[in-house]
Amino acid sequence: MTVAVGLSIGVWITAEVVGSPSELAWILAEWEAAVGHFSISLSRLVEAVLIMLGFGIPLSITSRRLPGLEATITPIMLTLLAVPWVLLAAAVNMMIHLRLEADQMVLMAAVGGGAWLVGSLAPRQQSRSERRARARYALRTIILMLIVAEMVSLSQGLGSQLRFYTLYWSPALLVLYGGLAAALVAFTIAIGRLGTPWVIKGLERFAGPHG
Repeated sequence: MTVAVGLSIGVWITAEVVGSPSELAWILAEWEAAVGHFSISLSRLVEAVLIMLGFGIPLSITSRRLPGLEATITPIMLTLLAVPWVLLAAAVNMMIHLRLEADQMVLMAAVGGGAWLVGSLAPRQQSRSERRARARYALRTIILMLIVAEMVSLSQGLGSQLRFYTLYWSPALLVLYGGLAAALVAFTIAIGRLGTPWVIKGLERFAGPHG
């Protein structure tokens, strides 16, 4: 129900913008700045994914090769998988004394996504479809954490502009930044669908079969 209402509002706002030359002029005037904010969010996404892969894949391979390590980290992983990472990113940045800097936001997103990546690759008794689903969820977790953190923090990026033009109502610029944020999320999901089978095959090659 909530999703349907949100989509209806989005379609209505978009229709209003497309039908108004003055609103389209606002989009054209803002386009260069919007590309800059898109680049900021994209660079954070890439950095967080690289950090996630940098510790997640080696840890998963080592865990698969060393049963003792797997037994040690399993309780930790179960705890991390139970954390609502996206909500946590929002909650932390809403607290003035805990608000994160840009590099800290990236690191937190990498940890949140990394928990799901290790949870997809390290356990031995999982099917490939289960591994793929969790690995894709890892990427979705990262991008949603970053956008949500931007929306409630003082940093730049797509999320910050969504917050700003919601508070200082501008339908045209909400459509612009909402569309760019949706494109970035769709890009992340597409990369997950294309990349996770190769990551899983590579892990099984170095760490042994999944069964």
